[in-house]
Amino acid sequence: MGYEITRFESSVDDELICSICEGVLQNPIQVVTCEHVFCSDCLNDWLDKGKHTCPLDREKVNRDDLKTPRIVSNLLAKLSIKCDFAGYGCPVVVRLENLAKHLAQCAFNPNKPLRCEKGCGLILANRVEFDEHNCMEKLHTLVRGQSEQLEAQQHQINELRDAFKNENKKFDEEFKKIQQLVTSFEFKLSVEQNKSQKLMDCMSNCAKEMQSCQNKFKEYSGNNRVKSVCIQFKDSSIDVDPYQRIGEIKQNLMKLFNIKSGKLKLFNGSNELEDLKSIMDYSVDNKPDQRLSLVQCDEVQVFVKIRVMNSKENMRHPYLNTDFLPKTVALRMDRNGLIGQLKAEIKLIHNIQSEEVLLTYGTITLEDEFDLKYYNITDGSFINYYAHL
Repeated sequence: MGYEITRFESSVDDELICSICEGVLQNPIQVVTCEHVFCSDCLNDWLDKGKHTCPLDREKVNRDDLKTPRIVSNLLAKLSIKCDFAGYGCPVVVRLENLAKHLAQCAFNPNKPLRCEKGCGLILANRVEFDEHNCMEKLHTLVRGQSEQLEAQQHQINELRDAFKNENKKFDEEFKKIQQLVTSFEFKLSVEQNKSQKLMDCMSNCAKEMQSCQNKFKEYSGNNRVKSVCIQFKDSSIDVDPYQRIGEIKQNLMKLFNIKSGKLKLFNGSNELEDLKSIMDYSVDNKPDQRLSLVQCDEVQVFVKIRVMNSKENMRHPYLNTDFLPKTVALRMDRNGLIGQLKAEIKLIHNIQSEEVLLTYGTITLEDEFDLKYYNITDGSFINYYAHL
């Protein structure tokens, strides 16, 4: 909006009047196409309302067509104008270009904070408060407000003091509990330390006794230790360490005699010795039996077709019946093993309840008292196993 014409000391040229607000131009802006000049706020309000034409000649106007007219601005700057606060008693008349600077310092500005000069020295928000100000009443109000603040703060302090006392009491109670726990723990620790010391003493005594036993054992072993045992293998006699595991002895002998297949069995008379034990485990009075023999087993893998018949009658002609459920299993067997042993092993492994079983190789019925080698059964052969429900 423009300035009121009555504020100016001299007459104002009509070219400096805004045709929208009819006041003296304020922050002038010019339409480039038609060179008409208006107040910046007035023309922007005009365009904001959707009127995209010049207010005077109705020529089309875009915001890009607006500029600040330098000559008009210079003419306006030289005009003399009364202060905005002339109605409050300000007599100053200044050039328009200096008006903003004067308003910032004008003592008649009703919204400018003023200091009371009557004795209290308070800063008052504006002239209205300054004119209505009563020092004593204001001071009473301030003192009353500060007293209320002090009371509120004192109340908060009392509440904080009470809360601190409660928390301090809780802390003392918790501290006492912790002290009791620490005392109890120290007592238990002392008891455990005593137990630990007794245990250490006991372990020390055991270690001494164990050392004594080891010394006695070494002394006894040095005098009574069996250095070697002779094993008979084919036409050879081999001395071996009787304290070594039997499984390791077998592996060493297979390498010594270059045995590529099959496996070895070590017998003490007719009893086979286990791989995980040593020869000394079978000794009596620390004297191993010298009747040890090593036997090479000729192992083969055979495939057994287990056929369960529905009746004992069908066992007489097994080749003519198909009422069975075949199941093929692979077994590794010693060719020197008896057929009867093979039957018993299959029956045990597969939990077959039948008392009568039949074992055949091709069309040959295998008899219990003969071995696999007798029937020329080789690696990969198929054997039929018949049993009835």
